[in-house]
Amino acid sequence: MQHSTSDHRRCPCRLADLPDGEEDTGGLTDDARRRVRREAGGDLAVARELARALARTADPGAELLRRFLPLTPTLLARAGRLLDGLPAATRLVLAVAAEHRGDDVAGVLEAAGLVLGEALGVDVLRPAADAGLVDLTAARVRFDDPVLRTAATLALGYAAHRDVHDALSVVADRPASVAWHRAHVVEGPDETVAAALEAAASGAGPRTDAVEVLRLQELAARLSPDPDARARRWAAAARTCAEIGRADVGEDLLGRAEAAAARDPEVADAVAALRGRSDHAAEGLDPGRAAWRAGLTGEASVHLAAAASGFRASGRRALLAQAQALRAQVLVALGDWDVAVSAADEAIALAAKVGDTGAGARAHGVRALVGAYRGDAAGALADRRAMTSLGGADLLALDRLARGVAALQGARWDDAVDDLQAVVDPPGLRCGVEVVALALTHLAEAAVRAGRRGAVAEALAGLGDGALPPALTTARAYALALVADDGVAHDALAAALAATPPPWSFLRARTGFALGVWLRRHHRPRDGRRALADAAAAFDLAGACWWTDAVHAELRVEPVGVDGGRLGEVLSAQELRIAALVAEGLSNREIGRRLLLSPRTIGCYLYRMFPKLGISSRVQLATRIRTLGAEPAGRT
Repeated sequence: MQHSTSDHRRCPCRLADLPDGEEDTGGLTDDARRRVRREAGGDLAVARELARALARTADPGAELLRRFLPLTPTLLARAGRLLDGLPAATRLVLAVAAEHRGDDVAGVLEAAGLVLGEALGVDVLRPAADAGLVDLTAARVRFDDPVLRTAATLALGYAAHRDVHDALSVVADRPASVAWHRAHVVEGPDETVAAALEAAASGAGPRTDAVEVLRLQELAARLSPDPDARARRWAAAARTCAEIGRADVGEDLLGRAEAAAARDPEVADAVAALRGRSDHAAEGLDPGRAAWRAGLTGEASVHLAAAASGFRASGRRALLAQAQALRAQVLVALGDWDVAVSAADEAIALAAKVGDTGAGARAHGVRALVGAYRGDAAGALADRRAMTSLGGADLLALDRLARGVAALQGARWDDAVDDLQAVVDPPGLRCGVEVVALALTHLAEAAVRAGRRGAVAEALAGLGDGALPPALTTARAYALALVADDGVAHDALAAALAATPPPWSFLRARTGFALGVWLRRHHRPRDGRRALADAAAAFDLAGACWWTDAVHAELRVEPVGVDGGRLGEVLSAQELRIAALVAEGLSNREIGRRLLLSPRTIGCYLYRMFPKLGISSRVQLATRIRTLGAEPAGRT
């Protein structure tokens, strides 16, 4: 959202950067808190007022069902002062723009002209644009402040409000919009309009926001004069609530369906059947979530994969988005980054369609972390910003983890310690046990390099004296082994490696790397080389470029098992395979299919390879490969 430069946006704080609860939204649902943050646009005072107004409503799910959030007298007075300084025609056009189910200037002006009985040009909006209240670009009109949008429509009287919707129903070009506006013109139940709303909801395409479908269904039910039709439509709305993970709202709507006292036995049976299913709407997610909360990361991965498969087969997009977002976060910790990114991509696409900003924020956070691991600074920053814009305050630990990893790989040891130590804290557990576990392991790596080994003990002390979840127990063993005295480090690292479950491939590789370094330093080069070679293979497979470089900097010899001439002194085994396939003329997508990696991962490898070889293009890479005669690796 663009921010106006006028004084009504004077608060510089952004809520997504504040500790959880700072905006005084206690008692609100997660959906309500996210919507409050989004509509406040970073203004802390506005967020508090919106939260108070929403908390006072008695309607379950008001944050979903209401197109406009309620305003407190304070907000109404503030917005009123801004609107009162505008010409009457401009205020009317702003009200039309607020109620319009789009943002095209032409449609707004046409509808406003019907209300006023005269043709209007875009100049009527200039006073609002000059005051910084709306943005007029590319034939669109957008409010800089959602509070002003709400206030503009609330300023209409009852008759004017009906006139505006009547005019908008004339200029609307979509059946759903026509039905919506006619619903705000009729007085009392109207089966014709209710049927049109129901048809619009049923015919919504896959790109339609699930919350939009819910609003159409809820309005159709309210306007239904027949008890059977009303019960059926309330039940349809309850089913949509179950699909988007809001069983609390669905429970209220099912109660309304039952209260309609449907006479048709089939309708009554359908409502009763839905009541039986509603308690288990997200049943498939429960085992995965339970394992995730308990820190059983490998088990959570299995359950979430099964849940995602079931939701995909049954077309339950909202639950699929939630399952894939959480699965992606779990897979990052395990080291299965390509699958994690694939799951995150699907979650982001689905979350945008169904309006689940929480799932979208989590998935963007996962991509930011993988981008940090793979050295894609620009991509990681873009995903971090996307996560923040979606209101992911509960996911700030994920954001700081990505920042800490980037600082670690950038040799900014003290910055890494500060960021990662902030994640290893009880509030960070709300984001996920595995996020805190990852942060603890990286904190140890940064602390050793920064000469701040005591930071690990401080972080562990902050987690309390009680038993830790399995994921944190595994991470603690690794962290304490890294900062242990040299005399006991070998046994500590060997014990940590033995205690790390096989699914944690990334942590096992890092433990093996640390053990290999210790062995080489203590005159056991053969054992050390074997441990380092195993770690390098795992890092290569994941695309962990920084760790791969660290292994080969330690080895300072040609990577094991690759005949790549002098290139083997600077490129890893996986990099040599990719370079050989580039020389064959394959695209990133084709190479990815050959090596079972994503095109984005291939791009990351190339980005790291070019400066190592002093080149800047694929043509130069292919020439270098042919000149030195590297064998075309990677055929499987």
